[in-house]
Amino acid sequence: MPRRKLPSPNWFDRALGVFAPGLAYRNWQARCALSSVSHSAADRGADINRDRTLKGGRDDRHLVDHELWDLREISREIERNNGIGVALLDRTCENVVGANGYDLNPATGNTSLNQQIEDDWLAWLETCDVTGELHGWELFELGYRSEHRDGDVLIVLDEDANNGDGGLQLIEGDRVFSPRKPDLRDEFTLVNGFVLDGVGAKRGVWVSDDVYDAEPNTISSEKGSWLERGEFFHWMRRQRASATRGRPTFTPIIREIDDLDDLLLFERIGAKLVAAQGYFIETDNPVDAAEALSSAEHSSGLDRVEEVTPGGIHYLKRGSKVHSVSSNRPSDNFEPFVKLINRNIGLPLGFPYELVTLDFSGVNFASSRQLLNQAQRHFRVEQVRLGRKISKLYRWWLQRRLARGFYQRNGRQRSAVDSGRVLAHSWGFPGWPSPNPLQDANAAEIGILNGFESRTNFNRTRGVAQEQIDFELAAERDTMPDAVDPQTSNQLRAMLRQLSEHAALLQELAG
Repeated sequence: MPRRKLPSPNWFDRALGVFAPGLAYRNWQARCALSSVSHSAADRGADINRDRTLKGGRDDRHLVDHELWDLREISREIERNNGIGVALLDRTCENVVGANGYDLNPATGNTSLNQQIEDDWLAWLETCDVTGELHGWELFELGYRSEHRDGDVLIVLDEDANNGDGGLQLIEGDRVFSPRKPDLRDEFTLVNGFVLDGVGAKRGVWVSDDVYDAEPNTISSEKGSWLERGEFFHWMRRQRASATRGRPTFTPIIREIDDLDDLLLFERIGAKLVAAQGYFIETDNPVDAAEALSSAEHSSGLDRVEEVTPGGIHYLKRGSKVHSVSSNRPSDNFEPFVKLINRNIGLPLGFPYELVTLDFSGVNFASSRQLLNQAQRHFRVEQVRLGRKISKLYRWWLQRRLARGFYQRNGRQRSAVDSGRVLAHSWGFPGWPSPNPLQDANAAEIGILNGFESRTNFNRTRGVAQEQIDFELAAERDTMPDAVDPQTSNQLRAMLRQLSEHAALLQELAG
C-alpha cells in the first residue's frame, strides 16, 4: 500500500540551514507534519489507494489546526447540501434533547427549597442567552448539534449578565485556533487554540474576534482574546484521553456520504437519458453538418451532445455513430448497495438503516421494535452525557445565586445550603412513545404490582413527567369526585386477580 513521501528540503531550508541549522530543521519538521494527513476525508489529493498514517503519539498530532478546519467545513457542507446529513442531525437532536429539554429535579432535601430553585432555573433559561435570541434549551440543543457537526463548541460564561445571575454565549469551533506569535509562559503549550499546562489541563483558550476568511496560524494574536479557565466550558466529542479538540461525527463516513451522492446523481442522469431517447440522424452532407456545428463550443471539431432533450433530433457528421443508453437502470444490485451504504452512514450516530431512511417496510413489528430499542439505548447514553455537561452550567448558575444570598430564608433551607446538598439534583430525560402501548402497559402493571417497576420510571420512558400526571389526576378528581384514583384501581385489580386465582384453585380441588 503506498505511503505518502516526506517533502524534501527546499531551497529555503538549505539556505536557512547555513545560518541557523536548528531553525531550518524545525521548519522542515513542520512541513512534514502538514503533509501528513491523518484523516483521509480531509486529504484533498487522495486517490483510490488507501494511505495509512502511522505516526503515533498524542491525539493532537493527528488532529492539527488545518485538518480540523477542513473536516469541520466538510461536515457543515454536508449539513447544508445533503438530505441524509441534515436529517441525521435533526433526528439525533429530537431524540436526545426532545421538544422541551430536561426536567430539573433538585434534591436538596427541602421541598420548598426544591420548588424555589426549579422555578428560578426555569426563569433564568428564558434570558440566559446573552444575544437575547435563544431560550436556554434552544441554546443547549444548538450547542449539542454544533458538538456533533463541528467536533466541539465553546460556551463562554458572562458573569455580569442578567443582573449577576450570569449569561451564556456559544462560540463555534472555527473561532478557536492557534494564532501567530502567541505570548505564553514557558510552562504552557498552545495546542489547537487551547493553552495546556504540564499535565494537559486546559488553562485557557484563544478566541478570534470574528470568523476570518483565513485558516489557522494566519491571524495574529492581537485580533482575538484569551479566556482563562473558569470563563468557559468546552463541549467536545472525545475519542482519546489525550485529545484537546473533538472530531466531527461525520468524519469516518464522509466518503460514504459523498459516494452515495455520486451514485444517486449518476443514476438520475442515466434515467434522464433513457427517458429522453432522442433521435440521431447521420448525414452524408459534411457542408451542412459543418454549418450546423459552427459554434465556438464545437471548435475542436468534435460533435459533443451534452444535453439530450426529450424527443430531440441531433444531426451527426459523416462517420459518426450513436450508441443508445442501456434502459435497464438501475441494476438489481443498486438498491441493496444503497441500503448498505446507508447502514454505514447511520452507525456513528447509533441509527439503524430504518431510522436513517424512516422506512420500516422491510422489517416486521418485532424486528422494528428491537431496532428502536437499540437506538433508544444509544440516545439514553447521549442524554446522560449531555445532562452531565448541563449540570456543570446549572451548578455554576446556582453557586452564583448562593453567593448573592439566595435560598437562606429559614433554618431548614440554611441547613440544606450549608451542608452542600443544595447542589444535588437529577434530570428527567424525555422518553419515547411506545410502539405497542397496551403490551407495555400490561408489563408495567405487573412490574408495579410486584415491586420491580415504578409509575415514575415507566412514565419517564414514555416521555411524560409523573408530576404532570399527578397534577392532572388531582385536577380531574376535583371535578369528578366519584372517580377512583389509580392506586385504588390497581389494588382492586390485584384483589380481583387473586380471587380469580383462588376460585380456580378451589374448582380444581373440588374436581
